[in-house]
Amino acid sequence: LLPQLERTDVYRIWDTGLVPSSPPSMSIFICPTSSSEPTGAPLSYAGNGGTGFLQVVGSNTTQFKGDGVFLDSVGGAYAAAKMNLDLISTGDGATNTLLYSEKCSSLVPFPSNWNANVQSGLAGLPPEPELFGVTLVSGSYQSCSASGTTPALFGIPTNTPPTGKIVNYPVQPLPAGVFGYHAQPSSNHPGGVVAAFADGHTIFLKDSVQSHVYAQLLTSDSRSNSSRVAGWLQAGYLLQESDY
Repeated sequence: LLPQLERTDVYRIWDTGLVPSSPPSMSIFICPTSSSEPTGAPLSYAGNGGTGFLQVVGSNTTQFKGDGVFLDSVGGAYAAAKMNLDLISTGDGATNTLLYSEKCSSLVPFPSNWNANVQSGLAGLPPEPELFGVTLVSGSYQSCSASGTTPALFGIPTNTPPTGKIVNYPVQPLPAGVFGYHAQPSSNHPGGVVAAFADGHTIFLKDSVQSHVYAQLLTSDSRSNSSRVAGWLQAGYLLQESDY
């Protein structure tokens, strides 16, 4: 993206392999309403990480391709869980699959850096650098939000859809035991967030979107057999633009 953003100077540094310790801040990566001070290289947007769910049975760990787009949060032998546009198109379609969203409300105190190459790993597995990777905590990337850098991902935080908003949810103070807020799209402007789909078109995603609609937009194949999305999806539901 850097040459297309007319930052060939920065691109050339990366191309040499000499990654700067202090990369420049780029306004195109920051929402004008972001609450974060533009220090470092903040990123106001996040990629569709789906459920971030790892099903462990004995010595086998499985990820589900239908659960999102940037799924390969453990890498290595599980790279088969990675998505591509062909798989998305043969599922629910690129025009019906969320790719990026804002994630920059006042409740996100530690935004990701756009240059972050976060290492991910799970107990017993070697860390694997991933562009949208994240440190897994108890098998759930969404709970890694107490300090440091908030992962540049959004998704489904629990097995049960929340009773409040999926977008810009919840209001302060956070209810006891709620770890899922940082998994949700968020912004400082009212009504919703700006989101991009896998085909490249953008919309303003309303914060009144229903949980089953959100889950279907988030999953690249709403027929996913992952138990994490079982309570969210409605079998056979046909999306309408008025839903979101």
